[in-house]
Amino acid sequence: MSAYIDKRSYSILQSIVNNYPTITGKDIEKMYVITRKQLSYSVKKINDYLTALGFDEIKRQNTGLFIVSENVLEKFRSEEDNQKSTYILSEKERMYVILLMLFARTEEISVNHFTYELDVSKNTLLKDLKKARTYLEEHNMYILYTRKDGYFISGSEYSKRKMMIETIKNVLKMPKGENIIFDILKINEDEFNNIHRNLELLEIDLKIKFTDERIKELQYIIYSNLLRIRLGKTLNELPDSFKHISGTKEHLILKSFLILYGVDNEREALFLTSQIQISRIYYLEFDDLYEKNDLIKISEKVIENFQILSGITFKDTNDLLQLLVQHCVPAFYRIKYNYHLENSILDLILEEYIELHHIVRKAVKPYEDFIKAKINDEELVYITVLFGASLSKEGMLKNVIYNKKAVIVCTNGVTVSNYMLINLKKLFPQIEFLNCLSMRDFYSYDEEYDIVFSTVNVNTDKILFLVEPFADENSKEIFRKRVLEEINYRKINDNRLDEFVNILENYSDSLSKEELVEQLRGVYLNNGKELEQNSNDNKLSLKDVLTIDNIKISKFVMEWKRAIEITAFPLLYSNKIYARYVKRMIQIIEEEKPFIMIADGVAVAHAGVDDGVSKVGISLTIFPEKICFNDYMNVDILIVLATPNTKAHLYAFGQLLEILEDTKAMEKIRKCKDVEEVMKIMDLV
Repeated sequence: MSAYIDKRSYSILQSIVNNYPTITGKDIEKMYVITRKQLSYSVKKINDYLTALGFDEIKRQNTGLFIVSENVLEKFRSEEDNQKSTYILSEKERMYVILLMLFARTEEISVNHFTYELDVSKNTLLKDLKKARTYLEEHNMYILYTRKDGYFISGSEYSKRKMMIETIKNVLKMPKGENIIFDILKINEDEFNNIHRNLELLEIDLKIKFTDERIKELQYIIYSNLLRIRLGKTLNELPDSFKHISGTKEHLILKSFLILYGVDNEREALFLTSQIQISRIYYLEFDDLYEKNDLIKISEKVIENFQILSGITFKDTNDLLQLLVQHCVPAFYRIKYNYHLENSILDLILEEYIELHHIVRKAVKPYEDFIKAKINDEELVYITVLFGASLSKEGMLKNVIYNKKAVIVCTNGVTVSNYMLINLKKLFPQIEFLNCLSMRDFYSYDEEYDIVFSTVNVNTDKILFLVEPFADENSKEIFRKRVLEEINYRKINDNRLDEFVNILENYSDSLSKEELVEQLRGVYLNNGKELEQNSNDNKLSLKDVLTIDNIKISKFVMEWKRAIEITAFPLLYSNKIYARYVKRMIQIIEEEKPFIMIADGVAVAHAGVDDGVSKVGISLTIFPEKICFNDYMNVDILIVLATPNTKAHLYAFGQLLEILEDTKAMEKIRKCKDVEEVMKIMDLV
């Protein structure tokens, strides 16, 4: 049996022993927002781990309490200093420790050094070294051994620095990873704390704020780089992509920063500047963003592209614009310097936003032209998150009845923070969310609040809920129920429900007051959530919305307003839109002149979700010649799109976009003499 335990199970073990004998299974479930089944699974893993180490198993009573033996309590309770010895590292974690030891070596390293630090046998160590060798060889580095020098890494210094940084970030994720790094790097606490103070000064100079996670990483990254420089391991070359860093505001500040530590080397300054530039930020002062004019204009074009491609018009793009700019500054540097994001959220997000992601992929072309590189999906998905969060924000039901006030603490940056804020508002419309804070901001926050939702454990006397930023729908629902139960939501709102009942019971002869209370409670708790889910349960395809009755081939060229009315008529006739929707489309083109061309001669006219729409609808008219729309567009294929919310049409409209981008198919469509022929080309029959 393997003496290995995952981080969550180890944390649960610590919670049980440190709160024994009063803690119950239900307490653990609430603390970690897990189900009873998940707790049982973790307890089994804990007991396997304890048995492998020769300790007694933890038992559970029918009352929900635990039975923990004295030897387990003695070994694991308040394990601040000894956790490193009780937590058994996995093979991958041991590999990272081996690499860190080699990068930080100041003297000969032998097998004995490794076995002592890792507390493993020689045979296990040799297997681990083999895995570390294979891993490094994939990155053109090699672990070598000589009697004189012991074990060391061969390869370019630039490759070593990049790998050392990735290694540090991975060790930091391990239980007590900071203790491991402190021991191996033999960190001088005064100098280490001084680096943190200087980083905070650097934030002021650059008018930014790093995420909590990143500022911690930067401390170790800078310290470890200074260590190698002092050992004479300086950078002798950098990729060409680093050349343009010279002279930037970050570079000039970093040069002054490094001089404080006796480093006056241009390549070292450029390398560490890149680490600042790629850093996730929690806040960036928008009005002082260098190169802001170019990036703001390009971001505006991306938003415009998205609105054209999606058929959605945002009521207000200012917040989205600022978030895009703040996210893209470090993201573009990561792409430029070929730094890859770890812990990709791609699979988690695409499950919810696959259609949106395809549209965003097309919309961001101005970004790719700007940086002269393709945006990979790992980076693109964060831009998709921003658009998805903005759509959710605009589509959320308004609720003025708040019973609790909450703040959100997120250590993961502006994009993830915004995504969390929108999702929590959707899950808990009963709660007023005051602010989304970094951990540093949280401890100085002075507004009144009742609840803290946080990605990490924080010291607070308020109700605390730990949140997984990218949870699946099932986990969200479990979390929602637990939070509402914990804050006694039903009890709190009974008085307000009575007010509703007093108003409504006069209009209900068929329901008793008790039945009406229960039904209203269910509606209010969901706050439209069920209605929103039902509207999206059946994913509408293009075949569902672009029917034969919605396609017209006109024999006449006509005035542009009439063209919109003719194209919109099938949707009006089938009660998918109301007359005011048609008027609003014409008004938008007259007053705002939006560029709604999505292909040569193809335009999509639409109004807002609140402008008179009952169901998703798409209609299309093919004209014999191009019609001039309000003196700024020439259109021979007009599409009218209507959607009652910001998501229901995305799948169908995405399918339509694929057809419209096929130039050969569009040539055939323009030559069609009857609608059936158009249907066949568009694969609608």
